[in-house]
Amino acid sequence: MARHGIRKVQTNIKNPQKVEEQRSKIVKAAIQIVIEKGFHETSVREIANAAGLTQGTLYNYIRSKGDILYLICDEVVSAYVRAVETGIARAPEGMSRVESAVRALVEEVYQQQDLVLLVYRESHKLDHRSLKAVLTRMEQSFVVLENLLTEASKETPLAVKHMRVAINMLSYFPTLLVMRRWDLERHVPHHEVVDDLLGFMLRGFGFESASAGKQRKARNAGVKAHAVGES
Repeated sequence: MARHGIRKVQTNIKNPQKVEEQRSKIVKAAIQIVIEKGFHETSVREIANAAGLTQGTLYNYIRSKGDILYLICDEVVSAYVRAVETGIARAPEGMSRVESAVRALVEEVYQQQDLVLLVYRESHKLDHRSLKAVLTRMEQSFVVLENLLTEASKETPLAVKHMRVAINMLSYFPTLLVMRRWDLERHVPHHEVVDDLLGFMLRGFGFESASAGKQRKARNAGVKAHAVGES
């Protein structure tokens, strides 16, 4: 569970670890019910029962039902940032970092489809302060993506004219897996969806995947070998 420093949710409990643990239980319980019923139709009592708490005890960790929705949205965005950072950390440098980060992002969205859809469906119900906090968290993810693309563009020029457009494309395109899953899940295996989307995004930015690079080098080597054989 991410730390919530942008928009502090008030609590009566002084033990930070206990707060973190209980809020994690509350959020996980809420997610399952809200996905099924919708946020408006879900009661705090239902969430408390699913989390193994009384309603009174639950209010020791949050102040309102709106706090729960904020914690859900914040966790989704935080997971998004963690996925990108993990992908970057897996690759040593240069273009491989872009591919690794984009793949990690696409996989995260694929694995959390219901949760991503929940946020798209329910985030408009956040109060102004909570929505601003979630958007601020998203801005932080944009900084990570901008740094990634800026570093990669030193090696290969970015094919998209405006960096801000590229960042939003990189952030938004993986949600295709969620918005079109009603069709994709019936016709295309998971790994092929991920590979196709990854390849499309990299090409759109003017980059190429490691596999595409190997294929290109193999073709070039074959052409050279053929030329040498004819000479």
